[in-house]
Amino acid sequence: MCFLVLLVVVAVASGFIYDYDTDIIQLNMAEALKPPSAEHWFGTDSLGRDIFARVLYGARYSLIIGVGSVTIGLLIGVTLGAIAGFYGGVVDQVIMRCVDVFYSIPNIMIAVVVVTLLGTSTVNLLIALCFTCATSFCRIARAAVMTIRDQEYVESAYAMGLPTWKIILKHIIPNCLSPIIVQVTLLIGTTIIAASSLSFLGIGVQSPAPEWGAMLSEGRQHIRDAAYICVIPGFAIMLTVLALNVLGDGLRDALDPKMKK
Repeated sequence: MCFLVLLVVVAVASGFIYDYDTDIIQLNMAEALKPPSAEHWFGTDSLGRDIFARVLYGARYSLIIGVGSVTIGLLIGVTLGAIAGFYGGVVDQVIMRCVDVFYSIPNIMIAVVVVTLLGTSTVNLLIALCFTCATSFCRIARAAVMTIRDQEYVESAYAMGLPTWKIILKHIIPNCLSPIIVQVTLLIGTTIIAASSLSFLGIGVQSPAPEWGAMLSEGRQHIRDAAYICVIPGFAIMLTVLALNVLGDGLRDALDPKMKK
């Protein structure tokens, strides 16, 4: 959690410390392929750009894409899952069979198709990745709602004359938050890896934007003579995803009522 808080602070502060045009994307061939030193902590890439500044600034792209796509997927998936689990019957069958179709296709394949159709940009990449997040949230929300919808407090809410939408929002979804919160942290890490993979393949965030996957792709041709160009962005991805996964495991233990007993 401390690492993730620090990452968010760095991502926000990088916009005030560095100027995007002069410090992040401006070429300086005289400083190309400089190894890590006191002047350039992480060295420079093949175009003379400071890798330390680009890694810090690149945290913005990874966090925006990860958090943004998971948030959109959360809203869509929880809404559909709650409706399917609460009403059941034909509504449940239609929604879940559509979810099964998306779930049967590899996540990267869905993102590749969507980005190819809409074009390569950060916004389109975010939209592409939210589909895979929505399917996971829909399944979790449906399972949680089905275990809660027959509880006494839901029947009491019906007896008081509350409308169905209010019962779902006020009484059912708040009691399903534990597994959803855990899934949020885990999916952000998965989404960051997927976004970096797509950028590495050239269909995600486009160069010269300092996205970590794009930086890996740009530096792979120098992996033998200047390995730090690839290693440092790779470590940034690894540490971020590791921190999110560890946080997710911790939240799962903390929110598990059996563990509390």
